[in-house]
Amino acid sequence: MKYLMAVVSVLFAASCSTIKVERDRVEEIRRVAVVGFDVKQEVPPGLEGLFGSSPKPDTPFAQTKVLGFAEERDHSSRMYSELEKQLQKELKWQIKDRRAVADQAIYKKLFEKNTQGLQNRPIVNENIQIYGTTGILDAWPIQRMSSSERQQLCKDLGVDAIVVADINVAVRNGGGLKKLIGAGDFKPQATLVFSVYTADRNEPVWQDSAARGEEEEGTGHMLGITNQKALDQKTVLAAQSAYQKLFARFKEETARK
Repeated sequence: MKYLMAVVSVLFAASCSTIKVERDRVEEIRRVAVVGFDVKQEVPPGLEGLFGSSPKPDTPFAQTKVLGFAEERDHSSRMYSELEKQLQKELKWQIKDRRAVADQAIYKKLFEKNTQGLQNRPIVNENIQIYGTTGILDAWPIQRMSSSERQQLCKDLGVDAIVVADINVAVRNGGGLKKLIGAGDFKPQATLVFSVYTADRNEPVWQDSAARGEEEEGTGHMLGITNQKALDQKTVLAAQSAYQKLFARFKEETARK
């Protein structure tokens, strides 16, 4: 891609190293809540994009927009659930149920505060859509909170730590010679920006801004028309690959200490 797929994620990641882990503090964590989650997914190019017609001005801001609120989709909800499962499996963490988080009064108030009325939202490429799961904020509002607000949220939810996950999915148009006739394969690849905050630290005790999974096998298309359900399934697999990369990087980092 020529321009940033998600400006907010890059700006957020730029303020820290690619990966940071306070192993001792992470090992003390027992109970967590995933309080910020979203999937910023690149929309595959349509007929215009495939053949490069009607070029747009060669400036970043000519191809950007204000990011809207996360829309619940089946595949993004599955990604949330899969992340919970992987955190339980790899770290033996107890995960506060999503519905219990969403229904807690303090979190409901936070959700309403960040989804109603005029909001300060990030700028992203115009071909990015944001998806999430019911009742859970996207990553942006949690990332913008002060350290004291995040610490208080941990305490209010009765957990040792809160988790924020921002999944960025790029979709490449592959297919070799098929592309000459407007056909091809849309191949998703996910990069995870992941943060863990505790109630007694101003900075995250675990943060990884470059957990990039493998590119998945493509979903065929003709003139940009594809089986969206099949593509969404490949996107779930791309997220799972990014989760595997997250834990592999975590183990590599902690092995050095």
